[in-house]
Amino acid sequence: MSPAGESAPTEVSGIRYTCCSGAAFLCAGCISGCGGCFMGRKKIDRTALRQLFGLTRGKRGALLVVIIGNALFAVSGAAFALFCRGVIDAATAGDSGGIIAYALLLCGVVLLQLALRLICNMLSEKVRAAIETELRGEMFGGLLSAELSDISGYHTAELVNRMFSDVRICAEGAANILPSAVNLVTQLLCAGVLMIVLQPWFAAVFAAAGIMVFAVLSIFRGRLKGLHRQVQEKEGKVRALIQETLSNIAVVRVFSAESTLLGKNAKNQREHYDLRMKRRTLGVAAGAGFGLIFQAGYVLALVWGGFGIFSGTMSYGTLTAVLQLVNQIQSPFAGLSSLFPQYYAAAASAERIMEIERLPHEENSAGTRGEFTELRVDGVRFSYGGGDVLTRADMTVKRGEIAALTGISGGGKTTLFMLIFGMYRPQAGKITLVTTQGECAPCAASRRLFAYVPQGNGLFSGTIRENIAFAVPADDERIMRAARTACAEEFIMQLPDGLDTVIGENGAGLSEGQAQRIAVARAVYSGADFLLMDEATSALDADTEYRLLKNIAALDGKTALIVTHRPAALEICSRKFILKDGVINEQC
Repeated sequence: MSPAGESAPTEVSGIRYTCCSGAAFLCAGCISGCGGCFMGRKKIDRTALRQLFGLTRGKRGALLVVIIGNALFAVSGAAFALFCRGVIDAATAGDSGGIIAYALLLCGVVLLQLALRLICNMLSEKVRAAIETELRGEMFGGLLSAELSDISGYHTAELVNRMFSDVRICAEGAANILPSAVNLVTQLLCAGVLMIVLQPWFAAVFAAAGIMVFAVLSIFRGRLKGLHRQVQEKEGKVRALIQETLSNIAVVRVFSAESTLLGKNAKNQREHYDLRMKRRTLGVAAGAGFGLIFQAGYVLALVWGGFGIFSGTMSYGTLTAVLQLVNQIQSPFAGLSSLFPQYYAAAASAERIMEIERLPHEENSAGTRGEFTELRVDGVRFSYGGGDVLTRADMTVKRGEIAALTGISGGGKTTLFMLIFGMYRPQAGKITLVTTQGECAPCAASRRLFAYVPQGNGLFSGTIRENIAFAVPADDERIMRAARTACAEEFIMQLPDGLDTVIGENGAGLSEGQAQRIAVARAVYSGADFLLMDEATSALDADTEYRLLKNIAALDGKTALIVTHRPAALEICSRKFILKDGVINEQC
């Protein structure tokens, strides 16, 4: 009989094998894979097993049903072999009643296996999907709270690759480890005991073959794991190039760079393909070798049984049962030969996930209270990439002031903003935020004081309403007031769908000037005390820019620091700071 879960088989190294949970022995490999990642990747120990099993918290009732179902399925497989023996022996003995009795028992086993297959497949998928969803959500949350300087070292496409491909592999392992382990042990025990009773010599032969499987597969350990990691990393590079190309498709076409990028993509795809084929070839070679060993064992059992029948030392029913049990023993070991490639894949994927989860998180101090009154930057120095960006930055901005910050491109203005937000830490000097309730250094909690309009607008795909409201509950009347301040109300009302107009990522569907005004409206709508605007009006005509900045200056109690070089903006600003050679000076 085929094992349950046949409708969703796992195929690795040329061998297909499943248990009734439909997951084969992937999870057994993930004992080492995920366990090694979470608690010391070199060994499988109880602590690692508990850590992995912790991912199933809240789903253990369903998992227990799957475990019991796998055990019953393994037992039913051994019973099927015995009942087949009974049918054949009854037939050769001319016992019609025995044939009917054993036939009914066989029908019962088949129905039981069908029910187990349906229940276990459904529950196993439910548990897998839930764990995958939670694990991906936790990873996403971790990225949102990680230090910006650490996240910046990864391409966004590579992070997405880890959140989907690697998370899926680990979630499958976490969900299926115990059901598959129970299925493996139960199947081997039942088949082994019956084989010892019926043909002890065959039991010894297959035990020796099993030991050989473990010994040989251990040789492939490092190679398989390394190849999987290379495949995942190369897949991340493929995604990165495609993502960047699609995000900048207008630039690609203007520069007629299609053929160049197609060539780069073909090179990346070819390298990815070659690595996959290396991994697959190694797995197929191992699987084919072990398949040959066990097929030879099956042939040996058949020939030996044939001689037994010829000599009268074995019945037809016993031969049938032995052949069934050979399959019962063969399947778990075949599963083990497919397990090891999956095991090392899971281990490598788990390490890639943990690499992200280990990124330091931002310090989240107690919530900043009170209203903003003053920003002080005192002797701040900051460097990265081997050179100083800021050597000595000093400035003070008080509540209600509209200040301008000018300087050459790449001079450190955006970096200063990140320092004010607390996303970077000064290497010397300090930044102090003063509120009506006291003073604090910039941190995650202090960002409630700020609203940010970045270069490039930073809009998301969705409706204009969703973009302006963003992290604040939407109120159409208040949204339109913010749009009016940003000089965006008129063009929004002219759109056929108004606030319900759907735009693409980075404001696709709007002009650059319109997108900038939506971004300014978002900052105003947030209600923050202090607006930081990074070249936020660069696409506007002088008249619109002047009106927008006048509107912001007229807001009660609002403070703004604007990166700009344009005369209209400088005319409105009450103070002007110049950043040059890493030093900030105020222009009198």
